[in-house]
Amino acid sequence: MSSRGVKRRSNHKAAIREENEKAILAAAEAVFAAFGYSGASTGRIAARAGLPKANLPYYFPTKESLYRRVI
Repeated sequence: MSSRGVKRRSNHKAAIREENEKAILAAAEAVFAAFGYSGASTGRIAARAGLPKANLPYYFPTKESLYRRVI
């Protein structure tokens, strides 16, 4: 595989990661605002972001780390 193919794939993955992170943060802000910290669940945040719940720890290892990033 050429280095161009690898670079394009890396850029594509970075763009997807950035889009997903933005979606998670926007969803988390809305869910935390509506339900508070204790009422918010990672499942609800993931659903609102349009991602599988299993993907959240890849971006934010804990609900607290996500909350801290939102505030």
